[in-house]
Amino acid sequence: MWGFQPHFRVDFEAVANESLNSIGVIVAPMVLLVGFAEEPTEQPICVEPENAGIAPEILAGCMTAGDAAYESHENRNIPRESQYTQYRCWFSRPLPCWPA
Repeated sequence: MWGFQPHFRVDFEAVANESLNSIGVIVAPMVLLVGFAEEPTEQPICVEPENAGIAPEILAGCMTAGDAAYESHENRNIPRESQYTQYRCWFSRPLPCWPA
């Protein structure tokens, strides 16, 4: 996927853990990064960390299912003014952290 993904994943886990602890939720979050190859390759799906116990094969139908869900969604052809508007439409709620 990219060179510093282990560092990103560990930092993401730390931030998730700190955030959840700050609201009284005591858990041990585990972040998984999943990558899908854009072109046919020997390893079409990558899961980081590799030893997480997630077999990439179980995700084999995700891209097809996602494409089908997008194509059949009633809002997919709504004109959008910006990426922020696009995500507000898809999730039906504002995303205050999304850049303008």
